[in-house]
Amino acid sequence: MINNFEMLVEQAYLHEQSEKVLRVGLYPGAYKPPHVGHYQAAVNALSKNDVVFVLVSGQCRGQDECQVTGNQSEDIWKLYKQDIGDPDLHIVVVDNSIDSDT
Repeated sequence: MINNFEMLVEQAYLHEQSEKVLRVGLYPGAYKPPHVGHYQAAVNALSKNDVVFVLVSGQCRGQDECQVTGNQSEDIWKLYKQDIGDPDLHIVVVDNSIDSDT
């Protein structure tokens, strides 16, 4: 149990020393559709980072109806991830709702 500030600082310092520092890559985009250039960029990002998050936007580009939906983009990325075979590549669909606090 930590009951004073000095103990808290000591525990935090020990925790920091034991933690591995990870390089995290963020790769956001619309990906309508994801193409070979996106695939190659993800492979490159994995070579330079410990973990990479591909942030897939569900929003359409332009004012026309989507030719490729966010779900379709996600499905293509999942195929890319399977082909790449790296468990440190994560595909995340981004909620495109606007935060009312901003």
